[in-house]
Amino acid sequence: MAVKSAPLLAHRGYAARYPENTLLSLSRAIEGGLPAVEFDLQLSADRIAVLMHDASLLRTCGTDDFVWNLDVEALCGLSASEPARLGNEFQGEPVPRLADVVALLSQHPEVTVFAEVKKESVAHFGMEAVLDAVLPTLAPLTDAGNPWVVISFVESVLREVRERACVPIGWCVADYNDSSRDVATALAPDYLLTNHLHVPDGDRLWPGAWKWVIYEVVDPTLARGLLGQGADIIETMDPPALNWGELA
Repeated sequence: MAVKSAPLLAHRGYAARYPENTLLSLSRAIEGGLPAVEFDLQLSADRIAVLMHDASLLRTCGTDDFVWNLDVEALCGLSASEPARLGNEFQGEPVPRLADVVALLSQHPEVTVFAEVKKESVAHFGMEAVLDAVLPTLAPLTDAGNPWVVISFVESVLREVRERACVPIGWCVADYNDSSRDVATALAPDYLLTNHLHVPDGDRLWPGAWKWVIYEVVDPTLARGLLGQGADIIETMDPPALNWGELA
């Protein structure tokens, strides 16, 4: 299952303008014409998948607690409005369940989905419990027609996904070095993802059967340079800064 032509990927939705990993942020990216969206997954205390980047709720919700200490009802009652960054503008925007996001995306089968399984929940609950919660909840995307990809920094998670589901996988590369290249070669993922800060200036990205996704990009000149180095998809929190889909 290959990702459709998607030079731009919305990182946590349109997160430069709206609270990250929310239905609002994802909806605004889709409405703006983004062909692909990415979001992060953690588990609640009752092992329900929700959208959340950090294990801590402080930055996103202003609550001094951890995502796995609250059940899903309590989590979804919090405002994921990023008050320190965005003030009170989006007060009341809830933490979304993964199931709610799948329902939204199923209405837009043209949108490709990149779902990141976060290492913190894997460490806390164990890989099996996390994938038991995540994979069945994502599965309706297949019937809806959405291509979807499971991504993670945790290689063992991706190997298990490959065993359980017939979907592409993407490895998030924390360190762009020879050791990581060896891991990538052995894992042979469909996608490699890394921060643009990790990519040496001018160097050609490692060749392979994978596609490269480079994230945290908000400058069009940088984006075009990365495409010239072998990037296939540019991931951004600010799609309008890159003129939405005009980089190809």
